[in-house]
Amino acid sequence: MDQAEGSVMLLYSYNQDDVYAPLKVVNKYVKLWAKEKKEYSISYIGGWFDKEWKLASWVQEMATLPSKEELV
Repeated sequence: MDQAEGSVMLLYSYNQDDVYAPLKVVNKYVKLWAKEKKEYSISYIGGWFDKEWKLASWVQEMATLPSKEELV
């Protein structure tokens, strides 16, 4: 496994209604910092979901999904 450069952050959610809520909060800042062209950024390296490792692309996709309320 490659080493991650910079800081590594862990998110954990107890919210069973929207398990992706923490990702959505982080994704808000990913977009904001990219828009403001900050010198630092956030990127996903992957994550555990239902006892299975998911790639960064899957995590990013889940972070951009609308909530149930937004869909209704």
